[in-house]
Amino acid sequence: MTLLDEVAGARRTRSEAAKSAVAEIADALLEMGGSAHRDAVIDRVAIRRGQMFASEGLRLELLEAFDRYCAAMARKGRPALFHLPFGEGSRRWSLTRDVMRSVTEQPATTVTLLPAESAAPSSLGPVAEARS
Repeated sequence: MTLLDEVAGARRTRSEAAKSAVAEIADALLEMGGSAHRDAVIDRVAIRRGQMFASEGLRLELLEAFDRYCAAMARKGRPALFHLPFGEGSRRWSLTRDVMRSVTEQPATTVTLLPAESAAPSSLGPVAEARS
């Protein structure tokens, strides 16, 4: 199982709420470049959930999910998705180097959208005209 599989599978653990929170933390960290202050990560998750700001309940849910996940991975001797890069007591959360390496090694896909009035490149072959 790759680390990306683990990120994708983060929703399939013993506790659905905790697993979902772990996945949300990982997604937010990915969006934020891999590392951020925990308050910024919590705010990002709140925004993704459609909230203007993080409630105290959400804040506690995510803090607990982060701590439990990291402790469980350490107990199992398995690599974690994220960690405290500056050590215990730090408020900065970060994806691990292995996760960041896995993410950056994935091939990127680029899609180019052409304006409706422009001609498609000849390499695409004939393109049917849109009818009004």
